Amino acid sequence: MTQSQPGPPTITLSAGKSPPAALLPRLRTVADALRQVTAPTGACLLVIPEPKAKPIIEPLCESRQVFGRRQSYGWAQERGKLSRDHFEILRPSPGEWSIRDLGSRNGTTLNDKPIGDAPVPLHDGDLIEAGRIILVVLLPEP
Repeated sequence: MTQSQPGPPTITLSAGKSPPAALLPRLRTVADALRQVTAPTGACLLVIPEPKAKPIIEPLCESRQVFGRRQSYGWAQERGKLSRDHFEILRPSPGEWSIRDLGSRNGTTLNDKPIGDAPVPLHDGDLIEAGRIILVVLLPEP
C-alpha cells in the first residue's frame, strides 16, 4: 500500500481569495521565514529584509508606529528604497489595526495593491511591501 504525498499547501489571503500569481514567490519567501521563528504572543510584524535573511519580529505595541529610515529599526536603515517616514501602522481601538503610506517615494503595497494616505484595515497574514522589504502582519485571535 502506498501513501499519497500531500500536495502543496493552499495559500489564501485574509479575504479568502487566492493570491495573485505575482505574489506567490514572495509568499514562498514568507513561508520560509515563518519556519525560522518562534510564534509571537502579541500583535507584530514579521520583517523579511531580503530573501533568505533571518526574519525579525517587530512588536506592534503602540497606537501609532511609524516605519522608515528615520526610526531606529536597523533593518530599515540597512536596506534601500525606504523613505525616512515610509508608512505607519495605527491601532484606532483594541484589536483593530490599519496601515497608511506617508507619502513615500516608492510607495507601500498591501497584498500587492498600492495604498495611499487613507488608513486601510490590516488582517492577520496580510503582506506589506515597502521598498525592498517584505513584512507579514501577525495578529492574535481576538
